[in-house]
Amino acid sequence: MVTKYYDVPSDVIQKDFYRLTKQLWKLIPMREKGEDWQKQLSLVTIEIAGLSRLFNAEVDYLILLSKLEGLDESIAFMDYRKAIFDSIDLLKKLMTNE
Repeated sequence: MVTKYYDVPSDVIQKDFYRLTKQLWKLIPMREKGEDWQKQLSLVTIEIAGLSRLFNAEVDYLILLSKLEGLDESIAFMDYRKAIFDSIDLLKKLMTNE
């Protein structure tokens, strides 16, 4: 896959998307346990924003980033959980498009 800098082998991209998917999954138990999930969320959001720039962002990146940016402590846990699941599905969709 060609990025704005150079051609990246698809297996490298797949590994990075898999790693980011695991990082998103971590957000659910982190919030349940009262851990610092906001910091984890911030780091994942930064990486996804960077990917969107590398791959000349498409609308699914915008939707994914919007979902993640909207998460805060005022969101009910079940809505938070659903947003994480939706985000993971979007990331998987993006992974197959890259």
